[in-house]
Amino acid sequence: MPLVRKLKQMMNENIKPGTIQNIEYQMERYNRTDPDFSTTAIHGIDAVRYIMDCDYKHIKFFYQELPELGFNVANVHMYCTFENGANANLHFCPVSGAVNERASINAMDNTFFLQMPMRNCYDWPGKLVHIKQNCVAAELSGKEISDGEEPFETGGFYYE
Repeated sequence: MPLVRKLKQMMNENIKPGTIQNIEYQMERYNRTDPDFSTTAIHGIDAVRYIMDCDYKHIKFFYQELPELGFNVANVHMYCTFENGANANLHFCPVSGAVNERASINAMDNTFFLQMPMRNCYDWPGKLVHIKQNCVAAELSGKEISDGEEPFETGGFYYE
């Protein structure tokens, strides 16, 4: 995904390797009641590992089952530690009120906010903001960073 690649570039330019303190990651979808949402959610787990540039060490899963909406429909919350000591909280909510995918990353004196441009997403075309020492250092639209206009290009799925 072009915005995630740009995030990694900005992180490499502004923070020391291994100094991420925590990541908050939210994947929200609207009316996703298919029985195996995990095939969608797995890319969030991979994205956080890619951003962290480190392996997961320990994960606690919490499920908020919603059986009235269908078989295996649930919100999934992951509380994670990584080999480098950093933490991440991932939240997968398949029946929220909006389609969006967001992350916030904290390191010493630096915070990054990422709004990913998923298809039919509230946050389209996405945005990346870098805050350094409580001042906006960069704010980029997904249109500025995109590899093209098509959803598979803005979402980066053509590389898979």
